[in-house]
Amino acid sequence: MNINVIQNELEKLQIYRKNSKIGFSIGNTNGYEASNKFYFTPLRVGSNLVHSGVIVKDIETAIEIAKKVDGQVDYIFIDVEKKMEYRQNISSDSLKILIEYISDSIVLPFKGNDLTERAVSSLLAAISPNISEELISIVGVGNMGIKIALALSEGDNEIILISNDFTWAEKVSKLVNAVKLPQSLGRCSAKKYEVGVLKDSTILIATSTIKSLIRVEDIKFMKNFKERNQPILIDVGKGCFSEDILQTLKLDILRVDVGIQLTSEFENLIKIHTWQGIAKYEEYENGVRLVKVGHVGRSGDIIVDNPVNPRHVFGVCDEKGNLLPLNLELKKYKFLENLNKK
Repeated sequence: MNINVIQNELEKLQIYRKNSKIGFSIGNTNGYEASNKFYFTPLRVGSNLVHSGVIVKDIETAIEIAKKVDGQVDYIFIDVEKKMEYRQNISSDSLKILIEYISDSIVLPFKGNDLTERAVSSLLAAISPNISEELISIVGVGNMGIKIALALSEGDNEIILISNDFTWAEKVSKLVNAVKLPQSLGRCSAKKYEVGVLKDSTILIATSTIKSLIRVEDIKFMKNFKERNQPILIDVGKGCFSEDILQTLKLDILRVDVGIQLTSEFENLIKIHTWQGIAKYEEYENGVRLVKVGHVGRSGDIIVDNPVNPRHVFGVCDEKGNLLPLNLELKKYKFLENLNKK
């Protein structure tokens, strides 16, 4: 794909600039097999941000795109997870490399795989709020499979990590059991992919793109296939389930869409970045000191949203670092009593 098509994408974003901030993300991957050096992510519209972006295979392409995008958007979001192949003479820190070529747009980092894990957890919470004590099989024990396993095991679920590399999967399962919350009753174990490995599983989460790995006959072993003919099947990657599963079983397969999480993350990053420009504290003539939320206050300090122009009071600090309710009846606090009503 020619780098010049980036300009066409930027022109689409400019349409929204009058009413929103605009942003462009640069993600990276080592699993993209097409001949093109990058591909576009969808244009997404949030509450205060419109953004699109690219996924690149190499740092040279990322640099070219960063130089072209700089100054044409308000924010450039850079995925700092290391998924690309790097040459020996090039640093693997994509943020440090790219930031050297960006001078006009604001750079904010994010982690793509973390967002995908949260998207999986959010999807499961939405479709089945009471997911606990379930038998969940995760096919593929890479970075993504590990993060999902840890998150779901802390919800008292039994997790089975399935891989052709049983030795690695077993190491990971032991690690998950060691670092998960000790109060969680969930356990993680490992199995090699073989006939019957999905027996009694209620949820199958596929992160491996080896399409021949999950077979029609394997899904028939799942508990909900036998009871309702529709287990929960989730495709985390792209095309983790082969076409014959779709055609033969005619099952619904859910595809994780990270878009909602991505937009939310970007808007939160912007909000936090903007927040840093607000004064940390303001001291009034009556001795009351207002401190911006997100900072540690001294005993007696009042935590508010904005010390210079407060609109919301959160509480008063005690000497132990706790935040206590504020007695607005006291004379020196009278000037704050109407803030929470705005």
